[in-house]
Amino acid sequence: MSTSVVVLIVVVAIVVILGIALLARAQMRHSELDIRPLPETARQRYRQQWSLVQQQFVDRPGGAILEADRLLTLLMAERGYPTEGYEQQHRDLSVEHANTIEHYRRAHDITQGHQKTDASTEDLRKAMVHYRPVFEDLLGDADVRPEGDRHHAR
Repeated sequence: MSTSVVVLIVVVAIVVILGIALLARAQMRHSELDIRPLPETARQRYRQQWSLVQQQFVDRPGGAILEADRLLTLLMAERGYPTEGYEQQHRDLSVEHANTIEHYRRAHDITQGHQKTDASTEDLRKAMVHYRPVFEDLLGDADVRPEGDRHHAR
């Protein structure tokens, strides 16, 4: 085996080990959070608010994506997720919501870009499309958790 192949194997191994360590840290932090499902009344309220945000998009697309981001943050908080900043939100959500976390990243990136310079209506539409699966995933089903289980299992 050549030296470059050995170096490549070592680098890949280090990256894998670091990835595992980061995942373990995220899972440990997540296990300490008081994540809870929403009562049906709250779920209905959020659905109504989401519907209003989507209607608002027609006349005010920029305002609608800012409102979608704000509504998603409120939903996270009510579920028990800390909302101290995007990077931490991303890490916390990645544990239970891995299937939609890429949507959250893309929507957030478009929203941030829009706040710096006006994004095109098409980009804003894409942000709304990306926010929706995250919103639905966080809204969750009105499932009942086993007694003594503090954390919402998926």
